Parts: sequence; C-alpha cells; structure tokens
Amino acid sequence: MSKHELTPCPLSPPAGGKRGWEACENSFFFLVEIMGKGKYLDFKVIKKNARELRKNLTDSENLLWEKLRNRRLSGLKFLRQHPIVYKADYRGLNYFIADFYCDEKKTVIELDGPIHVTTLEYDQFRDDELKRLGLQILRLKNEELDNMDEALLKIQSFLDVNRS
Repeated sequence: MSKHELTPCPLSPPAGGKRGWEACENSFFFLVEIMGKGKYLDFKVIKKNARELRKNLTDSENLLWEKLRNRRLSGLKFLRQHPIVYKADYRGLNYFIADFYCDEKKTVIELDGPIHVTTLEYDQFRDDELKRLGLQILRLKNEELDNMDEALLKIQSFLDVNRS
C-alpha cells in the first residue's frame, strides 16, 4: 500500500488530528493519497477514497446497509459511501462522501457517531452544501439503530414526506 494521509475536506480536523481518525466516523475524514505539488483531486482519487471507505464501514453503517441493500427498503436503490461533488475550482474537486445515497429520492442518510458532537459546524456546512444541490439529508444517531424497526420507519417516513 502506498503512503497515505488523512485529510478532512474542506475544514481542519478536530483536536486530536489524524491519530483519532479510526475512532471517528470515517465519513468525516477522507483517505487521500499524497500527491505532488500541482496535482489536485480528480474523479479517480475520489472514487478510490469511496472504495476504501466501503471496505471499512463502521459497525453502525454495516447494520443499516444490511437493511437498505438490494432494494430492501421500499424497492429503492441505495448506494453506500457515495461521493458527491459539490464544487470544482482551480484546485480541483471538492466533495463529500455520503454514508448512504438514494438517487431516486435525492436523499442522503448520514449516521452520526460520537465525533459529530465536536463537528457540528462542519456538519451544518455539509448539510447546507448538499441542500444547495437539491438533496434532502436525514441524520440518524448510531444509537437510533438499536431499535432498527423504528429507525427504518423514520427513514421511510422521511422519504415519503420529502420526495413523494
């Protein structure tokens, strides 16, 4: 495996920096291959990062993925760790990787673990950017998955109300 560094996009990491990334929800940090000067993020790098995150789902993401995959929820197609480009500039592409994405309903589902207590400003920025793209965002706390039936009902209700 080549050298890697963990880079938050677009804000700085919370106190604790790179070392605490494994304890965090991995959707906040992106595994970015170290690039030479003059090279910027492109679709190949973004795709590679998303694949890496798919290989390393958190326990909560795995639990929910088992209920969403293969059109198990209302026949809707969900993608996990799906990259969403929100701005391109002279430096390259800016993007988020959504925990779960349903194109049919233009909906992003984010699972919030303990790290999100310290990243409220980043989460708000991210939600605002996604809303500007016409996407709806549903945030669930990891603890909500303890009652999976209730969590799935909440997701279904959100989908029904926001893009019927």
